[in-house]
Amino acid sequence: MQNARQVLGEKVRYADSVKDCIGGASVIVLANPEDEFRRLPQHLNGGTPVVIIDPWRLLKTELQEHPNVEYVGLGLGPQSEEEVVRREPQQATTYQVA
Repeated sequence: MQNARQVLGEKVRYADSVKDCIGGASVIVLANPEDEFRRLPQHLNGGTPVVIIDPWRLLKTELQEHPNVEYVGLGLGPQSEEEVVRREPQQATTYQVA
């Protein structure tokens, strides 16, 4: 965190734990896949609704049905066949150089 302080100074709020970090938040973005963030669900026991944006899909299974969470999974993570969008193959274009 010292490196972040050197770059960002006091422009941001620093937290010592996940619980401190998400306290009072209405939107949470999981910007890195650290193991500490995998324990996020245990800190969501309050009744305050929260949007969680999870580009890593770390918590897809744990949070999709959570009553106070609007879960937004981004990127490619474990997918079932139903989730995969099937596309028609594109016709290749070839060019001949003279």
